[in-house]
Amino acid sequence: MSEGSVVAEDGLTVQPVESSLKPEIIPAQVVEASQASQAEKNGDDSREDGEKGKTFSDYVDKRIGDGVIEASNFGRELPPERAGEYGLEIKKASLQLIDKLGIEDSLFNDDRYNEAFLTLCDSWVANENSQEPSDQERAFLLQFGRLLSGNKSSFNREAFQRGEEDSGEYFIEASSSKYKRDKAYVDRAREYDHPQKTADFEARVGDFGGDSVFADVRQSLGIASPDQEKPFSVIVVDSYSLSPKDGRIKWADLAGEPGMMQDVGAFVYNDPVTHESTMVIPQEVYDEIIGDDEGYKKTSIGTIKHEYAHTQRSMLLGETDVLGNIFDERMVMQASKGGAPHVDTSIILKTMSKLLPNDGLEVEAQLRKCLTSESARADFLKFVSDRFGLRSTLLLLSIQPDLYREKYGISAVPGVDLGSDHRSSDLLKLVIAERLKIDPDAMERYKKRLSKLDAQEAEMEIFLHRYGKTYLPDELESVIEGRAKAA
Repeated sequence: MSEGSVVAEDGLTVQPVESSLKPEIIPAQVVEASQASQAEKNGDDSREDGEKGKTFSDYVDKRIGDGVIEASNFGRELPPERAGEYGLEIKKASLQLIDKLGIEDSLFNDDRYNEAFLTLCDSWVANENSQEPSDQERAFLLQFGRLLSGNKSSFNREAFQRGEEDSGEYFIEASSSKYKRDKAYVDRAREYDHPQKTADFEARVGDFGGDSVFADVRQSLGIASPDQEKPFSVIVVDSYSLSPKDGRIKWADLAGEPGMMQDVGAFVYNDPVTHESTMVIPQEVYDEIIGDDEGYKKTSIGTIKHEYAHTQRSMLLGETDVLGNIFDERMVMQASKGGAPHVDTSIILKTMSKLLPNDGLEVEAQLRKCLTSESARADFLKFVSDRFGLRSTLLLLSIQPDLYREKYGISAVPGVDLGSDHRSSDLLKLVIAERLKIDPDAMERYKKRLSKLDAQEAEMEIFLHRYGKTYLPDELESVIEGRAKAA
């Protein structure tokens, strides 16, 4: 845990406002939000909101009808008759947040954003109704709201126009700091483009025959013909990995920082301004794909299938590529059956499945539907909220895969920290705790399934637990260790 952090009642650790936020921007906003919340508690709500927030308000009514309010608001153990009252609290919070962030109503035309905003409002209400509302929690939630609303927030836009520090991390256009930083990788790759190999690889990509390198991943994504495929371009970088060669760039140094790209087999840049996608491949991967070494070929093909899926499907929210990365990377891994080693994303979703009544990988099965259906992506977030609570969904959207954090220093939403060394296990503790509030039998079910692991599986479970990748109840750890020793 970082120095000076604060732990909320639910176990979430949030950074003090001054450590991660520009003081003159967010803290003042937090104070205003606090005052507005108190005014509403006192019955002082004289604003004429008209149609503002109506789309989201209608969504809240529908979700109450679905039963999600009773199921998800388990932290306050609401009886069913209080669902309507809680819905009004959510709507009041939504209007307050829409006002403070200047959110355009068009954001709520997509139910993925409605569900994500519902998770935000739920946590906002819980914090404001607590005995001592936390400014750190408000800061975290407001930053989540800024990332979610992105360019559809007048607060973000006006902060950017004033040149406020870090405003280019929330409002994305050609002159934004984040946009220029991310695009620089692709621009640098273009400087070292190998035209002949790029043209050859583009021809291979364009092949829709049964022997195409992308045939199986296209089938997973439901792409049967070129007109169903989102256009994307390819750059094969004239690079080397170990032995320097004249005119070539070292792939590991492509990002401008020595070694930063060392473990990256390839990457995709989805431009939030031009909406163009570019797959960037090192020459070594290209050579392995067309080479004769089946071992290297299989690994490299898995890498580019993974990146290809990123050009076609996304579970990310907003223009900043911050919210939803755990779900996004796991969905792409399902399509490509390979690529980046996001082990933690698999563990998180599989552990969640073990907490549910039905056998099998229920959460993974729901996520798999998102490969071929856009509407399924909103349904998936609802599925997670219904079974694990709105707070869990908020955190799962916020936290980054371990590889992003460990390799690139990309943490969660600014202001939230679940532990620098054991992010996955700490997150799972929270998710499990939230599930237990809905379903008291979940832990016994989880223990029962873990107790059925064979020796080899138990050995892997202990290994992952020691490295903070998974979570084991204390009373079950010795049992699993005993099974592991038999391996």
